[in-house]
Amino acid sequence: MLKNILFIFTLLIILLYMMYLFIFKDKLTKCPKNCENYNGVKLKINNADFKNFNLSESNFFKAHLSSADFSNSNLYFSNFKESVLKGSNFYYSNLRGANFILSDLTLSNFHGADLRGARLFKADLRGSNLKGVNFIAADLRLSKLNNTQIDKHTKMSDKWINVWNVVNNINFFNKKLAGLNLNNANLENITFEDSDLSGVDFSGSNLSNVIFKNCNLNFVNFYETVINSNTIMSPKAYKIFKLKNNINALFYLYENDISFSDLNNTYLKKSKLKKSNLRFSLINYSDLTDAELEDANMKHTNFVESILYKANFKNANIKFSNFKGADLRLVNFKGVKYNEYTILDKNYMNCLKVYNNPNMVKLYKNLRWCYFEGINFKGMKLNDVDFSNSILKNSNFENTLLTNVIFKNANIDNASFLKSNKLEP
Repeated sequence: MLKNILFIFTLLIILLYMMYLFIFKDKLTKCPKNCENYNGVKLKINNADFKNFNLSESNFFKAHLSSADFSNSNLYFSNFKESVLKGSNFYYSNLRGANFILSDLTLSNFHGADLRGARLFKADLRGSNLKGVNFIAADLRLSKLNNTQIDKHTKMSDKWINVWNVVNNINFFNKKLAGLNLNNANLENITFEDSDLSGVDFSGSNLSNVIFKNCNLNFVNFYETVINSNTIMSPKAYKIFKLKNNINALFYLYENDISFSDLNNTYLKKSKLKKSNLRFSLINYSDLTDAELEDANMKHTNFVESILYKANFKNANIKFSNFKGADLRLVNFKGVKYNEYTILDKNYMNCLKVYNNPNMVKLYKNLRWCYFEGINFKGMKLNDVDFSNSILKNSNFENTLLTNVIFKNANIDNASFLKSNKLEP
């Protein structure tokens, strides 16, 4: 008896499954009647009905499908690039890996949709419902998130939650936002007033029409940031923006204040920074080859692994500064102010000390790549000193005893060796 019941129950299940396939399968695998060519391009259909369909990997490139209904549909890795989908319904749709680059998705409903790994670069999502949406690993760079709705079930990285909070609060008065990562965000039309934005990363972001009024912009990263004629910031911040993006970098610099700036990875080759204030700035991994830094204030400034080849530090202040791993070959250290907390690789520290006190040359053997123009070594006894590749033009070696001193590839133009025992290098 029990076996018969189980047999009848199994048969019933099979019959129900067959009915499901007969009634629903066709709808889940075919495009709706009014879109027979859905896998083509440049469709122009309003209010199209795509709900409950299997449209995975479909091509809707540049389609015009305003107010379309894609609810509960499978759109896995479908292509909607540059499409107009204003007011469309993607309620609980599978949109994993879908391409929405440069698409108009304004006022659309994505409630509960799966957008993991979706590409939404420069997509316009303004006014859309994003409650319960899964954005894990989605590309939201420069997407417009203004006036969108999210909830506790919306899955976004902390970075994009911060961006959402910023763009949907519009005006930031007296806010502490220090250190936020807002890179590659679309922040158009936002006003920051009396806000602490120190250390904020705006790199790659759109700051068109943004107003920074009385804000702390110390150490802000403006690399590859987009601004326009309506973006308002302090003259100092604008100067740093131009430096960071190599816009007229050789100008606007003389005797200027660019302290507390983030100029990491910045191209400053041959920049004119004479008498400028660079205190507490971050200028690591940057190129300052041939930079003019005479009389500059560089206290507490970091130049870690930067290139400063042939830079002019004459009379500059580098107290408490960090030049670890920096290329300081042939730097002019004349009159430089430093202290025990100044970090220089050993060879360059030797160059600095000898330039400002030639009598110390007796203490060092390695003086390669030093800038010693016009130095007076008269009457000294130099043993085993290596001046290879150094600049020694106009220097005075008169009556100097030179024992095993190396001048290989050194510039000794107009140097005086009168009554010294110098041999040809």
